Parts: sequence; C-alpha cells; structure tokens
Amino acid sequence: MRETNKAGLSRRIGSIRIKFIVFTVLALLVSGSIAGFVNGIVHRFIDVGENFAVLVATAINILVITSLMVLISNRLIISPIKEIIAIMEKVSEGDLTQEIKVKNKDEIGVLGDSFNTTVESIKGVITTMQETTSELTKLSDVIRDSTEQTSVSSEEIARTIEEIASGVNNQAQETKKGLQEIQSLAIKIEAILRKLETTTDATNTMKKNNALGMKSIKVFKASFVDYREDAHNVARNIDVLSEKSKSIEEILESINSISEQTNLLALNAAIEAARAGDAGKGFGVVADEIRKLAEESGESAGEIQQIVVDIKDIIETTSSESREATGQLEQSMGTLEETEKVFKTLDEFIMSVADDVHQLAFDAKDINDAKDTVVNSINSIATVTQQSASATQQISASAQQQTASMQEINSSIQELNNRIYKLTEVSEAFST
Repeated sequence: MRETNKAGLSRRIGSIRIKFIVFTVLALLVSGSIAGFVNGIVHRFIDVGENFAVLVATAINILVITSLMVLISNRLIISPIKEIIAIMEKVSEGDLTQEIKVKNKDEIGVLGDSFNTTVESIKGVITTMQETTSELTKLSDVIRDSTEQTSVSSEEIARTIEEIASGVNNQAQETKKGLQEIQSLAIKIEAILRKLETTTDATNTMKKNNALGMKSIKVFKASFVDYREDAHNVARNIDVLSEKSKSIEEILESINSISEQTNLLALNAAIEAARAGDAGKGFGVVADEIRKLAEESGESAGEIQQIVVDIKDIIETTSSESREATGQLEQSMGTLEETEKVFKTLDEFIMSVADDVHQLAFDAKDINDAKDTVVNSINSIATVTQQSASATQQISASAQQQTASMQEINSSIQELNNRIYKLTEVSEAFST
C-alpha cells in the first residue's frame, strides 16, 4: 500500500517538470517564429549583417522564453504557494475551518492535499480533546460534589458518633428515671381514658345540636328563597310602572301641544271675527270659549304632569329602595349559604373529632396495655447502651480516618480541575 502511494506520488510530482518542458518547447517554437518575423522586417528596412540578425534572434528568443517562464512560474508555482501560505497563516492562528482548494494534480496539489489531511487530523484531535475535557470537567464536578458531600457527611457522622458516645453514657441513668416516669404516665393514662369517655359524650351531644342547626338553616333558606322571589317580582312590577308613567308623560306632552295649537287657532279665529265686524261676533264668542277651554286643558294637563312627575319620583325612589333591598337579600342569601357551609364544615369537623376521640381512646387503652412491655424494653436498652459505648468509640476513629481521606481526594480533584481548565483554554484557541 505504501509503495503504491509512493508510485502515484512520483507520477504526480513529475507533472510540473513535464509542463515546463512542454512550455519551453512551445516557447522555442514561438520565439523562432517571432525572431524570423522581426529579422524579416529589419532586413526589409535596414541593411544589417548576419551577426546582427543572429544577435536579434537570440535576444528575442531569450526574451520570449524568459517571459513565458516567468508567467508559467507565477501561474503554476508562485500564486498557488501564496494561497497556501495565506491559508496556513489562518490555520496557525487557530482557524481550522480553512481548506485549500486543490485545482491541479501536480506538486502543489499534493502539498494542498497533504495540508488538508493534516488540518483534518488536527481538527479531529482538537474536537476529541474538547469533548474529552468537557466530559472530564463534568465527571470531575460530579466526583468533587460527591466527595464534598461525603466529606461533610463524614464530619457529621463523626460529630454524631461523638454525641452518641456521650449520650450512651447518660442513657443508662436516664432509663432508671424512665421507669419512674412510665409508672407515673400509666396513672395519667388512666385519667386520660376517663376524660376521653366524657369528651366522647360531649362530642355526640354537639353532633346532635349541629344537626338540628343545619335543619333549621335549611327551613329558613327555603322561606328566604320564596321571599327573595317576591322581592324580585315587586322590583319588576315597579319597573313596569315606571315605563307606564313615561307613557303618561308622553301623552300629556301631546295634550299640551294640542292645547297650545288650539289656543293659537282660537286666537286667530278671534282676530278674523273682529275683522268681520258684526257678522263675526258670534264666531268670535265661540273662538273665545275655545281658547278658554284650551287654556284650561293646558292647565289641567300641567297639573296632571306634575302629579305624574311626583309619582315618577316616588317610583324611582321605590325602585332604588327595591333594588337595594334585593341586593341586601342577595347578600343575605350569600351569608346564609356561607353559614350553611360553615355548619356543614363544622359537622364534618365534629365527625372527624369524634372519630379521633374514639381512636385516641382506643390507642390509650393499647398504651396502658403495653406498659409492662415498655418497662422490659427499657431494661434491655440499659444493657445495650453499655455495649454500644465501646462500639461508638471505634466507629468514631474510623469516621475521622475517612474524613482525612476525603480531604486528600478533594485536593487531588482540585489539581485535576486546574489541569483540565488549562487544557480547555488550549483547545478553545482553535475554531473547528
């Protein structure tokens, strides 16, 4: 495999050499033609010797060949190398996203492929290193947190064990006092049992009274609902009466308008009758009577309108009071419902208390029955506490050793975090 790569590499490396040979031959052919063309022009206009012609041809050949070589070198070597150098500088600054675009399969192409392969390898290494450092950081944090918690727990255990060791020595003395306290407690338990029986009877009585209260509230609520409905009906009737009074006002306005128009017509008629002289006297009397009737109608309509206004004010006052009363009824209904809820809650609470009291009485009997068992247990505890005193001392020593080990592990983890941080700074300098 390696020999095959070397053979392919040698064939590709020979490509620039072949290009130079081909372009050199072409340059010689082109320069010869150009030199012959220039010598022809020179001989046509100037009489020169053969040596001068040879010198001109040689100079032209050299100039053409040199120019072509410079162009070829710039095209095939210098420009690609400049491009590669520019990309290399960006890569050297940490930008691993750069890539050389290989256009030819010559030495420059081999260089570009090799550089791209190298950058990809570096990119893979950097990516792997970044992922690894990230995982190491997470793992280190987990281990550090665990060791810190373990260290704190160890210290707490050590302190607790010391406290236990101190408490165990005092526990034996306390057990004797505990026996005396239990005997006193037994007497108190018997008294509690008697009080619980009394509490049970009181709870049952409270439950009955609460049931009667809930029944009374339901009856009152039913009557209150009917009264609230009647209040709503009164409010609706008042609203209807208010609308009717508005209709009467409109009719009175129409009567006033008609009365005013009639008064104007009677006045016009009296004027016309006066113009007619004796022939219009009778008509004038009628017009005057009509005008008086119109004025009386207007006055009567005004009095009726004032009465309607007074009635309307009363209706509005009554309606406002009715709405206020209805609102108070609704508020009272809400209060009644809240009271009903309170009674229900109280009933549930009483039931719960009753159950608790029964359970408490049952538990108190069990406690009284278990009194002898507790006494025997305390005697056993006294024996066990003496045996536990020596064991707690050994556990305390082990806990102290574990705390020291946790501190050493924390120091090692801190050093590891520092090294991971430095490695992360190096890897973050590259953009992949």
